[in-house]
Order: sequence, then structure tokens, then C-alpha cells
Amino acid sequence: MNKIKILIVEDEIIIAKALELFLKKIDFEVLIASKDQDALEILNSFIPDIILMDIMLNNSKMDGIDLAKEILKNYDIPIIFITAYIDEEIIERIKNISSYGYLVKPIDNKNLLILIKITLQKHKYEKIIKEKESLFSKFLNSIDEGFIGTDLNNCIKFINKAALNLINEKNEEEINGEKINSIFRFLNPEKLLEKTKIYKCLIYYKKTFHHN
Repeated sequence: MNKIKILIVEDEIIIAKALELFLKKIDFEVLIASKDQDALEILNSFIPDIILMDIMLNNSKMDGIDLAKEILKNYDIPIIFITAYIDEEIIERIKNISSYGYLVKPIDNKNLLILIKITLQKHKYEKIIKEKESLFSKFLNSIDEGFIGTDLNNCIKFINKAALNLINEKNEEEINGEKINSIFRFLNPEKLLEKTKIYKCLIYYKKTFHHN
């Protein structure tokens, strides 16, 4: 069984080494980066299963939150934030990046281990869901019938190519977030008559397709 790989991004060497010691004792493979550029360089050759990211990074161009944004542009790695203090502004910034939570210093090893296990399990299931959604999306874009997926608030989260064909000058990015009822004002009657098969084109909306 492969070891779980963890990257610690922490500028306080005493904290970083304490975390490393604890995680290596439970047989995790651990690397440490003290600056933003060090972390990015490590990722060129070491892809961790999880990143422990300190929010305040001294001697770095980016703080931990901005560094997390940069990393997630290229890597699908769950990130747990570490911080000496927490406020509403930090929580809001974290919420826009990661759903895996944060730990406040001093870090309790038991809580750390629990959060790591939960995060790895959650990320595993999220990957499975993304793969299924990708296959489902490809299938829906291959059929001739229109399909629209909404969230529980009836806001559009997915629209296939057949349904887009009925909408005036609209692409998927522009229509996402619209209320399902508003879709009908975009219908193009002329396009309904372009092909015989489109006579039967239906627009479905399914609340179970993609929830927030």
C-alpha cells in the first residue's frame, strides 16, 4: 500500500517540523515548503494527496490562500488551511477556494489526523462524482433531445447542446445561473422548424442532476 503523501506549507520551522514528526510517525510521506515558490517547485516532482497550508507566509509574494488558488489552477489536491487566528474575512476567502476546512494553531494532533482522514475520503468521493458527471454530460450532449439540469432553487446548472440550439445567441456560460422559468423567453421559434427531429425536442429539467 502506497504511503499517503502530504505537503506542509509553513514558514514557522518549529511548527512545520512538529507536524512532520507526527505525520511520519504514522507512516505518512512528508515534505515541507517554507515559501510560496518552494511549494510550487516541489509540486513539479512531488504530487501530494493533501496539502497543509499556512495562511500567513512570511517572505513570500503570496499568502497561503492566494497560493492555494494558484495550485488549484493546475492540480486537483485537497487543501487544509492552518492559521494562528480566524475572522470572517478569512473564512469568506477560504470558502471560495476549499471545502475541506481549517485548523487553528496550536494544532491538536488528534484533530489534525481526523480532518486528514475526512478530507481524503471526501476528496475520493468528489472525484468519483466528477467522473460520473463528466460521463453523464457527454451522454446528454450526444442526444437530440434538450436537457436542462437545475439546482434546488431552479437555477440552471447544466444545459446540453440540443437545448442550446433552441436559445437565441446564448452559450452555456451565459445561461448558467438563470432561473428555469426564464429559459422560455430565449426560445427561438425559427430553430424549432429547422429539422423534423426538432419538432419533438423537449426541454427537461431535473432537480437531482446537480445540487449545490
